[in-house]
Amino acid sequence: MARIRIFSASINDLYYDTAKISKMSFDEAVHFFNWEDEFGAATINMRQIDDCTENEGLIAPEEIETGSPSDTLLVWYKIDCC
Repeated sequence: MARIRIFSASINDLYYDTAKISKMSFDEAVHFFNWEDEFGAATINMRQIDDCTENEGLIAPEEIETGSPSDTLLVWYKIDCC
């Protein structure tokens, strides 16, 4: 069974260098947002997917519920094989 992880960050472009962050690896992004983020202007989420059961979900910018998304959504995935 593989371990499938999805990490997403909905970030405010006024505070972050989107181009720099988009070049980070999965592990670098997780570390940055959990330990080095000085601004706190991001909503992060880590999902672990069970590949033995059906899964479905939505990954979207934080403000999509308000009808005016202004954040940039970045999504990383990592699959660790058996």
